[in-house]
Amino acid sequence: MEFSSIQFGHTVEVGVRAEIHQILGITNVGGVGNYLGIPESIGGAKTKIFSFLIDRQQQRINGWNSKWLSKGGKEVLIKSVVSAMPTHVMACFRLPKEVTNKLSSAVSNFWWSNNRQTRGMHWQAWKKLCKHKNDGGLGFRVIEDFNTALLAKQLWRLIDYPDSLFARVFKGRYYRNATPLDPVRSYSASYGWQTSCPRPATRTGMSFYPHLKVSELINSSTATWNLPLLNQLFDSGDVARIIGIPTSNGARPDSLGWFFTKSGRYTVKSGYMVAQQFLEAETPILFGPDTRRLQAQVWQIQCTQKLQHFIWQALTGCIAVGARLRSRGMQVDPQCMRCGMAPETVNHTLFECPPALQVWALSPIPTVPGIFPTGGLFTNMTHLFWHLPTDERMKMYPWLIWYIWKSRNDKVMSNVDWDPNEIIIKAEAESIAWKNAQVRLQPTQADTHVDVTVSGDICQVDGAWKETDCRPGLGWYYFHTNSLDKLMGTCNLRRGISPLQTELEALIWAMQCMLRNSKLTIVFQTDCSDVVKMVSKPAEWPAFSLLLDKVDRCKRGFSSFTIMHILRKENTKADKLAQSARALPTDVYYVNSVPPAWIPELF
Repeated sequence: MEFSSIQFGHTVEVGVRAEIHQILGITNVGGVGNYLGIPESIGGAKTKIFSFLIDRQQQRINGWNSKWLSKGGKEVLIKSVVSAMPTHVMACFRLPKEVTNKLSSAVSNFWWSNNRQTRGMHWQAWKKLCKHKNDGGLGFRVIEDFNTALLAKQLWRLIDYPDSLFARVFKGRYYRNATPLDPVRSYSASYGWQTSCPRPATRTGMSFYPHLKVSELINSSTATWNLPLLNQLFDSGDVARIIGIPTSNGARPDSLGWFFTKSGRYTVKSGYMVAQQFLEAETPILFGPDTRRLQAQVWQIQCTQKLQHFIWQALTGCIAVGARLRSRGMQVDPQCMRCGMAPETVNHTLFECPPALQVWALSPIPTVPGIFPTGGLFTNMTHLFWHLPTDERMKMYPWLIWYIWKSRNDKVMSNVDWDPNEIIIKAEAESIAWKNAQVRLQPTQADTHVDVTVSGDICQVDGAWKETDCRPGLGWYYFHTNSLDKLMGTCNLRRGISPLQTELEALIWAMQCMLRNSKLTIVFQTDCSDVVKMVSKPAEWPAFSLLLDKVDRCKRGFSSFTIMHILRKENTKADKLAQSARALPTDVYYVNSVPPAWIPELF
């Protein structure tokens, strides 16, 4: 009890406090220290309370000598270390905006600066850098949105585990006769609950009808969709999608699922992505060339991370050429200091300046007047990304761009001229060295996949689904390892909503067929690893709870049930059966010991 303490609310009388101290044998009074890195008492000015996060982050950043870090190294440190530092606190409390702004500002300064004394030139807003790499950003986290995603995880814990101590304490205090999602007014609520409890949703337009319920579209007596009513309310395409959703027989209570993951279970990653999508929807539409595809392609270039970042900076105008510096208000001469013939833009420096033109002309990269190089940066980059011949030497262009830039800097800073052939030799040597460093010993088949010897009854299953087709196909193939016994089945269903649902439907149908044929000791094999995960841990896949209930009921009929994952190339027979059923324009149901007539090449 020496290290334990008790924290009392301000309404607890002195006598009661003394009695509790005596009963528990704890003499220390808490509320002024930290517990697991979080202040025990969250009262007063929240900005001051959480300021320790700013100090801790700045101390860590100051410990790095950023002058010796490339952009690639900084990216790794920001994503793996700096962004993770306040995660534990953000999972419990919403940080004040002033705190999140200072945290973001410190990371932004670290990204753009080359030393501890200066902020550096912030070429782009931090929010633009926080966009996904596929959207032209660098994939850094928006702290406010990540904070929201972490707090939503706590809310889902209250929903998914209502019998936990965590949920029972909050329920007894804040939503005794309601659910965690109901916006119940609470007086004297703790800061933790205030930042986690849901707010009333803002719904606009005619997309939300609180009086319409899905149960009204289901025939309660048959537990199937009310097809006449669906045809009356929806168009035929939507009806086909709706009837592909499995329905419950009513014995199972309703539960909540998360639409934005395939499992139906909330994850912080998916919550953050949804928050980013809402933010993007509110962004005004900008007119002009869309360079996101070019910026996303940068990360597919086969070169060092440092060069990828430099090419991304060139595409986004984040390098210190004269024209860009002048546009940011600096009193500099925008003319090119090497040739003096034109303003020093990014494209001029890398492609049009006479020294750069010499390098491209002498390099293995083909140059064609009017095609490459041209007066457009995006046109030149497009040519390098997608229109070069398929020759290994063509892949040296990132190093050419880098050394053209280095030669420009040496000329401007030290008045040193580089020979164009020297640039090409250096670029080619480094590209070859990097390529050789990427060569790995090819693992043998035994290293990548361990063959498990299985004997006895085996049933391989597969599902075939295509968004443009009306029917998904199911297929299974049964055989015995020590005999010539074999059996197979293929059928198609009404439209399913996903390939994963089709894979699970195929397993259920195969299990039912095996039970009807008295194959009670069997090993099921599938090339879909998610199906194996679902059967092993059904509670982690609430989106498929109805189908997983069917799997569980079927499992009880087997004396021995095993499911395992196999490679796709080992599941060709079940795959052909499923694909054939999907391709047929009419309903089909086939179970036999010989292949169907429309698949003569099954064996």
